Amino acid sequence: MAKLDLQALLVQAKAKTGKQARQKDAKAAWIKLRDYADSSGSPARGHKFDFWLSCPDIVYGEIIHYMTDRATEISYTTFARNADLGPMREEDHPAMYRISRPDNWAVSFYKSELPNGDPVYFFDWSRMEYIFVDPDRGFPDVHELGRLAREAGH
Repeated sequence: MAKLDLQALLVQAKAKTGKQARQKDAKAAWIKLRDYADSSGSPARGHKFDFWLSCPDIVYGEIIHYMTDRATEISYTTFARNADLGPMREEDHPAMYRISRPDNWAVSFYKSELPNGDPVYFFDWSRMEYIFVDPDRGFPDVHELGRLAREAGH
């Protein structure tokens, strides 16, 4: 389904009267949009970024500060096209419920970089970051990232 068709569905859902009808149509359009975005990785890379860590798992807050200071907000579609959410969905991770709600104001999506220059995608759910890294670069060393972030002034 073309991206424009999905956006048109969302616009149509918002235009309808009746809160329940709007929510039902908006949710159906969001699910179609999510499934469309989940269907393939970035054409340039040919694969998606893997889930690495969430903010409570990182012992150095400097890494999170470094990453969020350089973040650019992106759409859910861009995030889902580049981050592999499948394993988190299969594990029924609580964050997946938050992501799947189109009206959830507490979730935002970003692209950024780690202190070593590696690109990352992450989503922020109520100030808890879930970070996805490029599998070709491997999982970074948290202690080294902490050192680099401190050297950068964080």
